[in-house]
Amino acid sequence: MSRKILFLDLDGTLWDERPVREAIEGTMTNEQLNVLPEIAARVRRNLGYYTWTEVYRELGLDYPLLLAQHAGAIEPYPGVRKVLRALADDWSIWIATDGGLDYSRFKIDRLGIGPSISRVLTSDFMRTMKDDPTWWRRALDHAGCPARDAAAVGDSLWDVTVPATLGMRAIWIQNTPQADHLTTPPGIVCCRSFLEVPPLLGSKQSGHSSP
Repeated sequence: MSRKILFLDLDGTLWDERPVREAIEGTMTNEQLNVLPEIAARVRRNLGYYTWTEVYRELGLDYPLLLAQHAGAIEPYPGVRKVLRALADDWSIWIATDGGLDYSRFKIDRLGIGPSISRVLTSDFMRTMKDDPTWWRRALDHAGCPARDAAAVGDSLWDVTVPATLGMRAIWIQNTPQADHLTTPPGIVCCRSFLEVPPLLGSKQSGHSSP
């Protein structure tokens, strides 16, 4: 029997990326910030996806370099490492992110979670993004896993809505105030912290007492 696959979002799920994002944006002009959504939309139309590497390149900026300059702020949420170690006993853990492969691997290294991660799937590798069912069908194909033996966990509906429609277990971590104003689609289980995820997946360990 194939091993169960846990597709796990990265930013906002395993660490709070907001201070780093705000620090990077603080080095940019208002004009650059205002055109970011437009550039992202254009890059996606052209490529089928976008990562910040492509988007920032359009502005003459090196996103991986900017990220590296704030590497000291890349820290996991408390308990994340222990939770991942516990989950890895029962699940093959695959990072599922719309970030680029270059800087996603950098983040994983900085977070100190690499030993628990089996594989990293990114939008530039998948050639599409997680709101597209094709992303998830390709992910299941790569894993050699039926949807019933897979789960998706993330901090936004973007991370879990499509997996739920495909028959995967889907857990939405509602760790932002905005989540309180959104409706939970059918088939999605909610929690407030990554520490609450193991029991929802059948693990007995929660990781509350250790990094």
